[in-house]
Amino acid sequence: TVIDTMTSTFVTTIPLPNVPFVSQSYKTIVYNPDNFCVYISDVTSNTIQVIDTTTDTITASITVSNPQNQLFYKDNQNKLYVKSTLTTDLDIIDTITNTVISTTSVVLSEYITYNPINECLYFKSYGLPPVACGKS
Repeated sequence: TVIDTMTSTFVTTIPLPNVPFVSQSYKTIVYNPDNFCVYISDVTSNTIQVIDTTTDTITASITVSNPQNQLFYKDNQNKLYVKSTLTTDLDIIDTITNTVISTTSVVLSEYITYNPINECLYFKSYGLPPVACGKS
């Protein structure tokens, strides 16, 4: 669903691929200001749906290695980081080509965040303090 924040009014609904429980299938959404796209994680099909916000249409579906729940976009490198909360996989997507360019292993974690000062990704492990993954 798209809402105009200036008027707080409904604009449109963007249909997503049919899955049994849409509200439980799409977990995380991030915006890329460089290409005006929104990336939405679909945990049932191991894909990231790419929506062009200038046309409000799905323009790509990117297959990732495992069900994902965490997305982080790094704008100065056109990279989307996709972290599964069920595995140690971290997929890195090039947002210019909308393809997975790398998959690496990190700690089994619930949350991901980024510190732009030291350019590190941090992962919150289950029941443990956050750990850095190194330079992103």
